[in-house]
Amino acid sequence: MCSSDLASRQIRDGSFVERQELVHRELAVGAEGCALALSAYTLLALVETLKPENGSGAIEKGFDYLLRGQSLQEDPYVFALTTYVLSVARHPRRQEFMKKLEAIAVMDGDKMHLGNESSRALVVETTAYALLAYLQEGRLIEAYPIVKWLVEQRSPEGGFQSTQDTVVALTALGEYTAKTAAGQGDTDMQITMRTFREADPTLHNAGVDNDNALILQEFRLGHDRQSVDFIGKGHGLVLVQLTSTCWVDEAPSEEREAFEVSVKVQDGSRKLLQLRICVQAVAPESADVMAMMEVNLLCKTEKTFNWGGRGNGRIKVDKYGSNCRVALQH
Repeated sequence: MCSSDLASRQIRDGSFVERQELVHRELAVGAEGCALALSAYTLLALVETLKPENGSGAIEKGFDYLLRGQSLQEDPYVFALTTYVLSVARHPRRQEFMKKLEAIAVMDGDKMHLGNESSRALVVETTAYALLAYLQEGRLIEAYPIVKWLVEQRSPEGGFQSTQDTVVALTALGEYTAKTAAGQGDTDMQITMRTFREADPTLHNAGVDNDNALILQEFRLGHDRQSVDFIGKGHGLVLVQLTSTCWVDEAPSEEREAFEVSVKVQDGSRKLLQLRICVQAVAPESADVMAMMEVNLLCKTEKTFNWGGRGNGRIKVDKYGSNCRVALQH
C-alpha cells in the first residue's frame, strides 16, 4: 500500500480506524485512545513519506483530530507517541507537548521513564517514543536519563519485553548513538574490567574501534566474584552491560494446563467427517493471548470449514498437505 492510498483511507473526522480485530491488546487504551494511537502511527508514515503538496491536507486534518482527543492527556503512551509525531512534522505545538511530556515523566534517581507499571512492554515502548521526541528536538543531554533507564530494561540477550517494544527501543537507542557519536571522529577505546574475589583481582581487556564496533564482546565471570568495576580510556561511545542471574529453589507448583481442548466426532460417515473442537483458556495468563491450534487430517482430504467460534478465528489450509492451522484470539 502506497502512502497516497493510505491517506485516502482517512475518515471524515481526520482519524484512521482499524477495521479488523486488534491482536496487540495492550495498545487498546480505550476506544478513543486506540483510534488516537493508530492515527498517530499513520500520520507518522504520511509525514515521513508524502510530499507536502500531495499530503498536506490529510496530515493537517489528522493533526486536528489528534489534538482534539480527550484521552490524549490521560494516557502516557498516546501522549508520547503524539509528541514524537509532532516533533517529526515540526508542528508549531511541539514545544508545548515537550513541556507536558517532561511534567508526566517519572524520575527514578538519575533515570527517567514514562507510563504506568501495568505493562512493562508498554512502559518501555512509551519511554522509547519519548526518547525519539527528545532526539528530534536535539536535546541530547536531557535524553541521557531516558537512555540509562532503557538500557537497564534490556534482557541478557539484548531484547526487551516483546517484539514491538524491542523494535521501538532499539530504534531510539540507535538514534541516540548516531547523534552522540556524530562529529566525534573514529571510535578507539580500551575497556578494562576488573573482577574481585576477596583481594585478588582478575583483569579482562577489550578494545573497541571502527572495525569491531558492531561486534558483541562477552566475558563470563565466575560465580565467586564479589565485585566488578570498569575502566575506559580513549574516545567514542561504548555500551557496557553487566548481567547477573540468580537461581532460587522453589517448591514445585501444581502444574496446570493453559488450555482445555475438547474434540468430538459428530458424524463419522464415509463421505463426511464433522469435528466439533472446543478450545478454552483455563489459566489466567492465557486468557488474552494469541494461540495456534493444529488439526491433522487424512491426506488428500477435501477441507471445508465452518468457523462458529466466539471472537476472531482465521483458518489456513495447506494446499497439498494434511494439516490445517487455526489462529485463535480470545
